[in-house]
Amino acid sequence: MWKVMIADDEVFIRDGLKKLIKWDTLGCELVYSAKNGQDLLDNFSVCIPNIVILDIKMPIMSGLEVVAYLREHYPEIKIVLLTAYADFEYTKQAILYSVNDYIVKTAILEEIPNTISRIVKDLEEAKVKANIVPQGERLFYRILIEDSIITDDYYFEYKHYYDSFNEKFPSFSLILCQIVNENIQLNSALQKSIFDLMKTVFDGNTFRSFKVSRTEYCIIIDGDINKKEKIEFLCNKFNNLAQSFLGIKTIIGISRFYSRIENVSKAYKNTLKEIMQNFDGGNNVVFFEKGKINYVNRKEQFYIVDSIVDSINNGRYLESVDSLDKLINLYNINGLATTKSSLILLLATCRKIWRDQGADLDKVIFDNRNIDSEILNTKKVLELKNIFNDIINDTVKLVLEQKERRDDLIRDIDNYINNNYCNRITLDEIANEVHVNSSYLSRIYKLKTGKNLFDVVNIKKIEKSKEYIAKYNKKINEVALLVGFSDSAYFSRVFKKYTGLTPKEFERAELSKMKSGII
Repeated sequence: MWKVMIADDEVFIRDGLKKLIKWDTLGCELVYSAKNGQDLLDNFSVCIPNIVILDIKMPIMSGLEVVAYLREHYPEIKIVLLTAYADFEYTKQAILYSVNDYIVKTAILEEIPNTISRIVKDLEEAKVKANIVPQGERLFYRILIEDSIITDDYYFEYKHYYDSFNEKFPSFSLILCQIVNENIQLNSALQKSIFDLMKTVFDGNTFRSFKVSRTEYCIIIDGDINKKEKIEFLCNKFNNLAQSFLGIKTIIGISRFYSRIENVSKAYKNTLKEIMQNFDGGNNVVFFEKGKINYVNRKEQFYIVDSIVDSINNGRYLESVDSLDKLINLYNINGLATTKSSLILLLATCRKIWRDQGADLDKVIFDNRNIDSEILNTKKVLELKNIFNDIINDTVKLVLEQKERRDDLIRDIDNYINNNYCNRITLDEIANEVHVNSSYLSRIYKLKTGKNLFDVVNIKKIEKSKEYIAKYNKKINEVALLVGFSDSAYFSRVFKKYTGLTPKEFERAELSKMKSGII
């Protein structure tokens, strides 16, 4: 079933779409019905949809604002806009965002089934042709290899992937492919060819493949120890075909078999270490078995890497490079390959810091040089030290700049809200005022303050409306207009959400307090 979410501020439209459209016969499931764009995004992560149906004009967050967010973060999602005749001024913007269709509300029940049927057909065809992992699932695998256990923050967003993984991969092995060519241009066409070759080689074996970096690819394949020889054969086959047909030199590591999803990170890290320790020996495919890894000073190396990352995240450059010197010096004890292993883990963590800030470490620092291959191929400790000095220096600068920028940004947002909360302000208006992308604005405000941006706006509106009702004896529809709600019914629902009372109930309670005070 393809998952569908809708957002419309008109109750009868939502109810009509929910009750009068036979979603199951269209091969779809309606997973959520939202009253506005912000409501939809607040519940978006519970079950990421394949299709989103949006009213163009909604309070709090419009359909076009949602489209802008989705096109930036979930470009593969199909979008249908609902419009009234008066809204055709917005269609140019809709076209710019490449929405899949827009439907006039007067013909909604007739047009929706036809539109959804066409979109479902496109989705099915794309699934057959591409057979690739959805973006949400790719992000899920990235979280697994980086964090191992899914934290509470991510659990509900990725629960369906978590359950699906356990169902499809009761026992799994992780295959890690490192591209080691020097100065190879890994453009999008070549990367697609790599995925196509993976599909060809591993066809018939349940697997999921995803990119960790431009030179590193993971395959998760089901199986047990009885499939060890077959998996080794397939990896050797892939290695040979990649070199023969794509001109790509690879080293491939294969983890032992695990039975729990929490072990994906362990499988990745152990296999990465095995690759690093075997690379200088000239092995192209290495099989990780428990006990083969050299554990000398492993804990000390992990401790040093963690301390470097902690210093970077706190903007402490000198501490970071001091710890880097300690890590580099361990090569005298553990050897160059083992030291490289720790540095590769450090590089992966720094890449994540840059991604979290919406930037690309490889592009900014190394101008898209194949830095992974340089690290793998260098025999000189000084070269490694210089590479990671640059990485640490620029990453600390990024962290400090973003921290200062975020502090200023939150202050500017709060000032704008305090001065304008009684108006009908939108996310785009706030974003334009503080000169940032609207989707980034909402996300960074929540990250920095722990609060939903529009909860802050609405709470201020409600507090002011309580003052109007209690002190100035204003009528409910007057109060709604004074705090920026054109629809008094919608104002009443928002009021109750934040106070537990309707405006009328609050008014009666205040009158009761006054009478009690007089008596």
